Amino acid sequence: MDSVNPEYWIARTLNPEIANPVWIPPTVGPPALLTLYAGTQNYYFELPIIKILGFSNFSLRFAQSLIGVFILLIVYKIISHVTSRPKVGFLATLLLAIDPSFVFSFRTQFQVMLGGIVWFLLSLYFLFKSRIPDRSFTVYLSGISYGLAIYSYFIYVFFFPALLFIIIKKHRHNLAKNFRWILGLTFGLLPYAYGYLSMLVAVGSWKSTLELIKGWLVMLNPAASSNESFLTRITSAVQLGYQAFLNVGNQSVLIGELSTPRSADLKWAAICLVLVGAIMLGIKGSANSTPSSSREFIKIGCLLFVSYVFMAAIFGGRLAPHHFILLVPLVYMGIGLSLAQFLSVKVPKYYLQSFVIFFVISVSSLSILQSNLTYNRLEETGGTGLATNALTNLAIDARQDPDNSIYIFPDWGFFMPFAFQTQNKVTYSLDASPASIESYLTQDKVVKVAFWSIESWEKNKTALENYGINFEWTKEIYWRSDRQPAFILVTVSQK
Repeated sequence: MDSVNPEYWIARTLNPEIANPVWIPPTVGPPALLTLYAGTQNYYFELPIIKILGFSNFSLRFAQSLIGVFILLIVYKIISHVTSRPKVGFLATLLLAIDPSFVFSFRTQFQVMLGGIVWFLLSLYFLFKSRIPDRSFTVYLSGISYGLAIYSYFIYVFFFPALLFIIIKKHRHNLAKNFRWILGLTFGLLPYAYGYLSMLVAVGSWKSTLELIKGWLVMLNPAASSNESFLTRITSAVQLGYQAFLNVGNQSVLIGELSTPRSADLKWAAICLVLVGAIMLGIKGSANSTPSSSREFIKIGCLLFVSYVFMAAIFGGRLAPHHFILLVPLVYMGIGLSLAQFLSVKVPKYYLQSFVIFFVISVSSLSILQSNLTYNRLEETGGTGLATNALTNLAIDARQDPDNSIYIFPDWGFFMPFAFQTQNKVTYSLDASPASIESYLTQDKVVKVAFWSIESWEKNKTALENYGINFEWTKEIYWRSDRQPAFILVTVSQK
């Protein structure tokens, strides 16, 4: 569902004739909040692209993949700049570009997290550049970029303890730069401030606004696992991160499988060995010819990971693998820095180059193998669960329905893809209460209600009967590509 968020909202923006529901906070003026904890950067970035290309699966994937292209370009730029080895930067970026945990993230809700990584990587790049005396203004840009990363999605605040420590340590003899970074951060967070102020104006009072925020927080339940020990939550955070690296999260969304092929474990075992080896070389000073900037960036990377896991543990069980997908580009930056570290060891050049070539071929082959297995399963099923391609068939059928039709989606996962694929030209509702359905029937509406399971429909049918509505119904099954049932569509009419 979130794989088309905020794109479904773009459909409402470009075709506003039907006031279909959207899940956004109430605001006035240009929208600045996607939710209470995420901004609208992706919305503004993708809106002109979809307006030009139209509403299709291609335009959706193309718009999202452009964010991936920017991520790859910045990763290459950072590695090349820090290591002074453009070829190493290219190889590490290539490995990231074919990693299934990165590639498949632009087909699922994981993509919501990745928009901010562009700003976060820019923040790291400008932070590194700020060490150059005549480039001191880049410390402002670093702060601004980090503020925009947090604005894109709240989880980027998990890096704050590490970044603050790095800034203070890096510029401990120049407090003005520390102040500039904080000032830049504040400026980058201004869209958040505008969004909340806009919500206050729209709601009308402080009390009502605070009650609205409280209601959202109750629904989100950020302290869901507060009874667990902190060590347990640290362990859980590490496990979620590893699941993100293994592509478990994307697989579970796309094809409903939690198990991963052996190739994924082998690949990440090799990556971990290289990362640990590079850290050990840096500690022992064996790679004396490695630029100090490269060794410094490896230390920064370690601090960022520790900070993220520590902060993630505070939220405990409320997080999921998609909240850790933003670490994947950082891991591949670490791979690039690690390979540069190995290439600086004082042993015959032939052996070092052979090792790098063997590593790159091995990791890329394992990534391709893992991706092919997932693609084959995706081709076979057409997607499972909330990612089924049967949703496309539903949208196609809906576009051909008479104007007095109304679709109702009481179950999570239907309305966002429906809104996008119907271009917001078909009326839908999220309210399946007996009173609402009775109201639609008295207006001679053709009422169609979608459910993921027959059990969900049985509960709603019982509620309609208890309410006293005299109705009849027909059921249609939508099928996956492998002829397994995806969901049912119930048409309700008066007797």
